[in-house]
Amino acid sequence: FHIYTPSDGSERTFSLSNELYPSFVDDQYVYLSRYDAPFLRLERMDLNTGDIQPIETPDLVSTIYDTDGQRLLVARLISEIPLESLWDDNEQYEAALQSTTIQYAWWDPATGAMETVLEEPCNGEKDENGNDITRIYLGHNEDSLFFYRGVITEQSSTQNRVERCALDGSGNEVFLELPDLTVALVEEFLPAVPEDPVGHLIVLPEVQDLHCQYIFIVAAVEDG
Repeated sequence: FHIYTPSDGSERTFSLSNELYPSFVDDQYVYLSRYDAPFLRLERMDLNTGDIQPIETPDLVSTIYDTDGQRLLVARLISEIPLESLWDDNEQYEAALQSTTIQYAWWDPATGAMETVLEEPCNGEKDENGNDITRIYLGHNEDSLFFYRGVITEQSSTQNRVERCALDGSGNEVFLELPDLTVALVEEFLPAVPEDPVGHLIVLPEVQDLHCQYIFIVAAVEDG
């Protein structure tokens, strides 16, 4: 993989084993994720020496989203059922997720401290019709976290909006309303990449210094 620094135009190339993939980088380290079914383990590589060291990762971390320079924003699955033991039985695992909570939290690898941002059912909150409301993390700036929220089905994407909250999860509000979309099957547009969705670009106006993780966020195009 390559690390490009826009300020001086420098570029560095690193090689990794197939088990590791880069998540993000700061001034000192590249943070690497290792898939340890069904969860993730984190390692980091020193940019100066190339040395890779494991980081003691909290249990049940499913996703590592972002960093504020010191802490990492992670998603954890909280369940009274030992999910690891069900991983090889897809039906039982999916059933267990129905009663599982997903926790978004800031985790400090240096101290092990975990600060909860928000918690909700693993499959998302429900709207008034019982549909799952999808949540996708978009990015952060100095004082806010941004999430896409909407109901995505095989036919459409509705109730689309961008929500934001403070870094500690307080003060959640709708930041940007988005139009309803009609989902287009990817095979009609990108037959060579059938598993990747056609992206709808979300632009967040008047957001200063946004550290953006995802911009192509729904598998849709507007009305055909």
